[in-house]
Amino acid sequence: MRVMDDPLLECRHAEITEGSAATKALEFSVRGPSAMVVGAPAVLPKAAMGLVPLRKGALRVYGWSAVESVRRGIATGVPRDLVVPRNWTLRRMLVESARLSGLAQDEAQERAATVSVTLRLVPILDRSLALAPPVMRRAAALASALVTRAQVLMIDDLFEGLSFTETKNFGEVTIQVLEGRQWVCFCSRLQNGHPLAPLAHEMVTLSPGKPAHVSSPISSKIDAPKARALRIRLRGDIDKFIDDVGGAGVTVLAREDDQIFVALGERTSADLFALALSKGSLITELAPADAALAS
Repeated sequence: MRVMDDPLLECRHAEITEGSAATKALEFSVRGPSAMVVGAPAVLPKAAMGLVPLRKGALRVYGWSAVESVRRGIATGVPRDLVVPRNWTLRRMLVESARLSGLAQDEAQERAATVSVTLRLVPILDRSLALAPPVMRRAAALASALVTRAQVLMIDDLFEGLSFTETKNFGEVTIQVLEGRQWVCFCSRLQNGHPLAPLAHEMVTLSPGKPAHVSSPISSKIDAPKARALRIRLRGDIDKFIDDVGGAGVTVLAREDDQIFVALGERTSADLFALALSKGSLITELAPADAALAS
């Protein structure tokens, strides 16, 4: 089956132009099921959503061109800057998005209601999106993709420019809704404590004049059975975090000034990120502990 055999996202000598913005030939491939593309030029997520044509080369989502993958309902875009008619409410946008993906009216309304609860959007469900705060509009863009039948979400980094509090609150629910889903997040840079970093199975780093580098994020490496002792730095109440992780089955090995050393046990680094966000903290650094401590 094509969706199973081809890469999640593949660029082959892809050159993209939009106005004065342009990319040189992009060459990389990720199999997923989730990935981050760091150093992505602004036109790349637009091309992956099928909104900007390629000048040369190919960009494929599970073997289909970006435009065809959207047309077939395989992929859908999650833009950072949501554009909707000024008089549209969030409810109308979600129902219209679901209907366009082929759902019946009743099911579209049901999905709209469910997703708005999950993303904490109920207070603005019947308000004009044009009047919603920026973080709510970004949550609305994510909701609009989640109500469709699309298998893959192409995400233009929803956390860029948000405050610590906005990142924490929005990140907590985003982690929940993306668990088990297929997605690619495009970032101009990888900020400390990015909520999606520990969820990504692969990470592509793009640098001008250099070949693309594809790797597994540190969260994948440090969850290996032989490397489960971690060093953590976070923004928030360290003492409270130590109590919280201890109650969640994580062993706190030591604390040195602003560093905490823990043993994951059966937990994962993604669990740590989610727990920190849910308790009002943000992990800014996560790395394997020294070998002596890990042993």
